Amino acid sequence: MVINTSGTYTATDALSIYNSSNQLPNTAADWRNPTTDYVNEDGTLSYIYNSSGVLVQPEDASITLTEFMTKFRPSWAKSLLNYHPERCYLNFCETQTPSHQVDAMMMNTPTYAQALVKGYLNPLHMYLNQGVPDTSMWNTTFVDPFYANNASIQTQFKDRMKIYETFGSTNLSIWQMAWFNTYCNGDTTTTGLATCLSGFSTGFGDDTCTNDLLWNNFRNLYQQLKDELYNDLQAEYAITNKCYSGCFGTTAFQDTEHKFDCFPANIIPNCAPGNYDADRDSLQPCSDYSIALYQNKMPRFYDFDQSAYDDLSQSALYTQGMNDYLAGMDQFCDSLCEYKVDSWMDALSACNLNSTQASAIRNEMLELCILGCDSLHAFGAGTLPSGVTTANGNSSIHDILIDVLGSSFESVVCSDLLITSAPSYANSAATNQTQNIDTCGCDKVLYVKELFYS
Repeated sequence: MVINTSGTYTATDALSIYNSSNQLPNTAADWRNPTTDYVNEDGTLSYIYNSSGVLVQPEDASITLTEFMTKFRPSWAKSLLNYHPERCYLNFCETQTPSHQVDAMMMNTPTYAQALVKGYLNPLHMYLNQGVPDTSMWNTTFVDPFYANNASIQTQFKDRMKIYETFGSTNLSIWQMAWFNTYCNGDTTTTGLATCLSGFSTGFGDDTCTNDLLWNNFRNLYQQLKDELYNDLQAEYAITNKCYSGCFGTTAFQDTEHKFDCFPANIIPNCAPGNYDADRDSLQPCSDYSIALYQNKMPRFYDFDQSAYDDLSQSALYTQGMNDYLAGMDQFCDSLCEYKVDSWMDALSACNLNSTQASAIRNEMLELCILGCDSLHAFGAGTLPSGVTTANGNSSIHDILIDVLGSSFESVVCSDLLITSAPSYANSAATNQTQNIDTCGCDKVLYVKELFYS
């Protein structure tokens, strides 16, 4: 029922509905006991033939597990969904449908002007004394339904909008932070912030060349804040509905996150009067009784607060992120180069290599490809940067072929030039360079944009 790290589940898995002795929280969880009748795509009752040729319902005692799995239809899954340990997360997600729709609409709003008209630059309908930079942002009645429909987070949501970030003794609202990300040079000293923010209260959104970028930065900051609050609400809902999955896929589960170990709700068992001890509730997947079963399982709904990145400082977050990125890059390069080298060897098929030559060339080309694969050369390279060589001292495919086949190897049908997917290291960098245009260029772009929207 729960997918493990290899992406599969089996009839012997302790958490599989195909295992009649499974240890799922719901003791009734079994494929022979669907919560609703198995139906076809059109909603009619499903029937299948048993080994005696008799038409029966899929859960009938005459149907073996193998027969059930072989004849399984996707429409049957709904009848087993309520047995999934994370089922209540889906319930929560569905209650937040209006919020998800607003998220999509915001992401599909590309310009500052459109966002202003729709009310997206003031999604909680706040006022000047709460940090809103301009009275023009009061002119709509829009309020994000995530805020409107979840009273428990409203005060916190507005407080976080008012003080989004703090540098030393300087508090920045979310609008000021968007301004900072758009116009400031990263100087977070008191003087630097004061200089950068000097035009904030009178100039927010006035620069037609950059206000779309200002809106994009605001939207990103707002979505990050909303994601944090959504994650907290989702976890609280999951705890009280006994399907919290924060322990899935980790051996470092923190049961103090979201107060899982002693949650403020009058649910049995208690850890204190009026507080719920989820650790000791056998219906919770992450209880003390079953947590070990989920350490290698992949959650469908992730809790950011259980992440290795949670609560890290900016510098520590950067270091952790880079370490994880580089580890992932190494794995990517290993897999990519295995594939690339096969194509390189195919291009050399007319060289009539013997097995010893082919093995030596392939192994060293694989080494060269991996050495030349990095974040700026994600598809590998046929040469290496200056000062880098293989263990045999070679820095290109051409050098490798000379080393193995001799200097006179090259012919019309046998040449490294026949390998078209091995650009030089100097020419294969996937770099992005951004250059700001001047006022004249900006005016021309705006003119074309006006024509496009008119």
